[in-house]
Amino acid sequence: MPVVDLDPHPHNPRRHLGELTELAASIARQGVLDELVVVAGEKAGRWWIEGP
Repeated sequence: MPVVDLDPHPHNPRRHLGELTELAASIARQGVLDELVVVAGEKAGRWWIEGP
């Protein structure tokens, strides 16, 4: 699934992510270690990411 087809889930409680420099560096080194869950969204033709 192309990343451009994904939107953040509108009910995700994480609204303010803060500083992401350390997280971005970790992802660059190790990749994403947690699985993402993608669900059909309420918007036609869009998908949402659900995560821990």
